[in-house]
Amino acid sequence: MIKELVSVIIPCYNGAKYLAQALESVKWQTWQNWECILIDDGSTDNSAEIFKNYAQNDSRFRYFYQRNSGAASARNKGLDVANGEFIQFLDADDIILPERLKLCIDQFKLHPEVDVVYTDYICFDGNTGFTHFLPAKVPFDDFTRAFMFHLDLSFVILMHSFLFRRDLILKNKFDEALHSHAEDMDCWIRIALSGAKFLYIDEILSIYRRSENTLARDEVKLYLAKLGIMEKYKNNPKTIEYISEYTNTVQHYSERLAIAYVMNKEFSKGIQKMKRVWNSASIVSKFKFLLWICLMVLFSKNTVFRLRDSILKVFKKANKVVYNWRPPEIVKNLLDVNA
Repeated sequence: MIKELVSVIIPCYNGAKYLAQALESVKWQTWQNWECILIDDGSTDNSAEIFKNYAQNDSRFRYFYQRNSGAASARNKGLDVANGEFIQFLDADDIILPERLKLCIDQFKLHPEVDVVYTDYICFDGNTGFTHFLPAKVPFDDFTRAFMFHLDLSFVILMHSFLFRRDLILKNKFDEALHSHAEDMDCWIRIALSGAKFLYIDEILSIYRRSENTLARDEVKLYLAKLGIMEKYKNNPKTIEYISEYTNTVQHYSERLAIAYVMNKEFSKGIQKMKRVWNSASIVSKFKFLLWICLMVLFSKNTVFRLRDSILKVFKKANKVVYNWRPPEIVKNLLDVNA
């Protein structure tokens, strides 16, 4: 381990389209004591070529290849080869702002008892620009309760919002059996259960790209995995302590799973799932479910998503406070040129 070195780990599967932007955002960090590790997860595009061009000019860029095994496996591989005292995860289509690493390291120096520093984020896509729906700040001192029952409901934390101490994340590697981002949630729950101390910086220091692939991701797998996590921690003392919140969370994920089936035009599965939780569902949830059935029966999935984007644009114009964020010029130039 190299003291004060930050290991930036990028799992990459066919991420060539935006990979250079992610790498540029590492290069421009004001904290220059970093290494950037790309785990090529069996890409078939020119991701390797793009990264190796950076590595030829800067030895801090390190390339590793593995057969396609998923993001969790790639992140774990990155942890195995990392040399840093601190770990920063970054997806191949996302960006960290220039001051991010320095501001986080400064807080670690000021608060040596802290295990994780996390910051706010903003989303970006070419259609709707910058959006920010929920804060990243955890709303409770009890982080286990927050990650188990309120993640994506009261707050949202993305993978690149965290900077971890190396020892902590090595003890809590990603569960490679989980998929669709649920491995992140499971990792954070385990870290919170370990008693880790978190510190929040109230500043937007990372950008999450909402690409077409993000919008069209398989939410069925996502909510099946989240329900699996709820089952995994069903008998945990924290779950028993907050049993009503546990029940409400399972209800919410079940409703979302039913809608996800309908979004995939798997109407039979969606109706069967919703039947099981219908009596406990709110009027709003029932309305959403029926609305999605009507939309997906009448229109194609792409048409419905385009309609959703159009509504989002209107919502953006009506909510200037939510969306009124201006990126630094260096970020704006990068996105304008390549987005």
